[in-house]
Amino acid sequence: MYRSSSKTSRSGAVFVVASLMAACGGSDAPLGPVESAPLEVAIASTVLEKGWVTQNAEYRCSYIMTATTSGGDDGELLEWVSGDVSATRPNGRRATTQLRERDLRDLWGSREIGWSETRTAEESATWDTYFQLRYTFTLRARGGDRELTRTVTLDCT
Repeated sequence: MYRSSSKTSRSGAVFVVASLMAACGGSDAPLGPVESAPLEVAIASTVLEKGWVTQNAEYRCSYIMTATTSGGDDGELLEWVSGDVSATRPNGRRATTQLRERDLRDLWGSREIGWSETRTAEESATWDTYFQLRYTFTLRARGGDRELTRTVTLDCT
């Protein structure tokens, strides 16, 4: 049976926003409001260690996932609303677990990820043979109906 455990950390970045002035037709009129791109998130992953653990008679894969936002404006948030993780054995047998709101909060350390923020989840999964993992996450813009789906695949073979 597939099992997973986690450690989570959080870091943020601070950006300085500067006003811009431009000369339009010889005048020193300020630029109008500049619309930023919508808040986005990218999720990267790295397998840290994998292999057979004789003492426990199981195959273990330790990995890290990093979610980083870009675009958007200060104060914008994306909420983790749903997800799942699938482990697939070499013979094609698959075990899938739905990730509830609490699971997502435990994984990422918060229910949301904000503007200019990075969240890291360090995980370990085990099974009786080597496997591949696939996470699928759905996020929703706070106060809106825009949803993002992100998929992360980890090769634990």
